Amino acid sequence: LAHVSLRQDEQFEPEAAMQRTEAATVETLVHAQICDALAAAAREASARPPGEEATGWLASRVASAVEGGAEREEAVRSAWALWTGCTRQAREALRAEGLAMASPLGIRPTEEEVERLCDAAALALGRGEVPHADLVARSSLRSWLTAREAPEIDAALLAAAEAAACDAPAQEEWDLR
Repeated sequence: LAHVSLRQDEQFEPEAAMQRTEAATVETLVHAQICDALAAAAREASARPPGEEATGWLASRVASAVEGGAEREEAVRSAWALWTGCTRQAREALRAEGLAMASPLGIRPTEEEVERLCDAAALALGRGEVPHADLVARSSLRSWLTAREAPEIDAALLAAAEAAACDAPAQEEWDLR
């Protein structure tokens, strides 16, 4: 609190500053408790807990529900049900799109990459950023595939260019003076 900037017409109020600090501390503690409750819901369902961004989004939904009068346990159950529904839709759409979208280089996502793609797709669905799971699945798989194939394609093109340069006959230099 020693580094507070005040306008000329303001005075430092230590009590107000302490109240703001206490409120922030309580919010952080409540957020951590909600995140723990979401992790417990995942364990109870024998499921992988959502990623950090998804957990933060779910925790804010729970906090809003609790502020609106819901019981925390019910709000956690509701958020977890939403998350499992979104991840189920995302996983099914990713599986369908993955089967339809074969890489000419034979590149397939690892299980960890599939989980990250699934979390991102489920989060987009839950937030209402996309209307259908297949749209977000197709988009995320194409982005992932492009990112994975680009270096291999570049390396193959470079190797082909180097091979062509070695096989090409020497050209005469032209004097353009």
